[in-house]
Amino acid sequence: MAYGKVVSLVVSLFVVTRVQSYPSGAPTGVCSSMLPSHPPASPSNNTSIYTVNFTVNAYKPGQAVSVKIAGNQYKGFLLEARDAGQNIVGSWISPPSNCKLITCTTGNDAVTHSDNTPKVPSLLFQWKAPSENCPSKVTFYATVVQSEYVFWTMLKSADLQLDSTSFCPTTKNNAAPKMGHTSYTFFYTVTLFLFTSCLLNI
Repeated sequence: MAYGKVVSLVVSLFVVTRVQSYPSGAPTGVCSSMLPSHPPASPSNNTSIYTVNFTVNAYKPGQAVSVKIAGNQYKGFLLEARDAGQNIVGSWISPPSNCKLITCTTGNDAVTHSDNTPKVPSLLFQWKAPSENCPSKVTFYATVVQSEYVFWTMLKSADLQLDSTSFCPTTKNNAAPKMGHTSYTFFYTVTLFLFTSCLLNI
C-alpha cells in the first residue's frame, strides 16, 4: 500500500512538473541549447512540419525584419537570430499577443510564448538588426512545441545576408595598442635601468 502511494505521488509530481514546464515561455537558461525543459521528452526525429522564414532579400543596419514560423498551429516556441559564430545578435521588438521578449545576452535578444494557447502560423515577429558590428549573415533559429511531447529544436532559416551596399560601423577595439620597435626598446631600457638601480641601491 505504501509503495502504491509513493508511485502515485511520483506520477502526480511528474505530471505537475510537465504541465508547468513551459506554459509561460522559455527560460533564459535554455537560450544556448534551445531545448524545452520538460524531460523525458526529446526532440522529434521526424521531418519538421514548421519552417522559419523572413521577408527580405538582405538586411540593413538597424532595419526591422519580419520573421515567421510557418506550418501548423503551435503552443510554444523560442526564436533567436545568430551569426556564423553562433552568437545571438540583434533584438526583437513589438511581440505579438501571447508572446514576450526575453534577454539571453543583451536586451530583448530572443522572443518566446507567454502562454500555451495555440499560435497561428501567420504570426509575424519583428527582429531589429544591429546598428553596428553587423554580421555578414544572420540565421534565425527556432524551437517549436506542437504539443507537450512533440517538438522540434534548432530549426534553421535560410541565411539572411547583410546588404552589400549598406555601411555598418564597427566599434573601436579597446585593447591596448601594440608598441612599435622604438617604444619597446625604450621601455626595455628604462625597466632594466630601474631594476639595476634597485639591486645596487642607487
